[in-house]
Amino acid sequence: MAVACLNANGMEPVTNRTGWPLNGDGIWVDIRQPASIAPRPVLFLDRDGVINRDTGYVGDPVDVELMPGAAQLIAYANRCGVPVAVITNQSGIARELFGWEDFAAVMACLEKLLEEQAASLDAIMACPFHPDFTAGYGARHADWRKPGSRMIRTAAEALNADLTKSWIVGDAVTDIQAGADAGLAGGLFVGTEIPADLPSETRSTLSLAALHSDLRTVLVGG
Repeated sequence: MAVACLNANGMEPVTNRTGWPLNGDGIWVDIRQPASIAPRPVLFLDRDGVINRDTGYVGDPVDVELMPGAAQLIAYANRCGVPVAVITNQSGIARELFGWEDFAAVMACLEKLLEEQAASLDAIMACPFHPDFTAGYGARHADWRKPGSRMIRTAAEALNADLTKSWIVGDAVTDIQAGADAGLAGGLFVGTEIPADLPSETRSTLSLAALHSDLRTVLVGG
């Protein structure tokens, strides 16, 4: 059975003829907040490995498990009035391991778990492309797929983000590179091994729980 992906207000997002909120390039674009009058910081988050455990091409709700500290971090941003936007590569779709219906089911489960801890998402962007599995893969596809920054730029424009005060949290170099390419203030890297080729404006931490002080400092002024 298909799982409806509803906005925070209980309304279905604008959809194309496939029934999913896909734009003309085939990117999942679900924006739940109107743009603010004044530019504001936005917290951009990778999904797998940051919000939920990365078990490898997560396409089944049974595999959804929140990362420790993720819901608390998102809820804190919510309380501070900082929009939270998910920016995720989902090459499992290009690999034909799962489809958009499965992605929607995973997101519905994930958002239910977040809701139970008073946390919510304001935008979801997902790219299905992969250079080895997308026919005719080229510059347009690469612009959307991280480390390309078009997903971030699209969400930022829709939310009227102040890029110079916005940050991205990721567990891969490509997440941080995408943020740098979009002109974000910097990136917060979570993981046990810190890569040597992270962009210069990167803070590293071993857990999302440890990011609360960083979030206060970089997004809401301490």
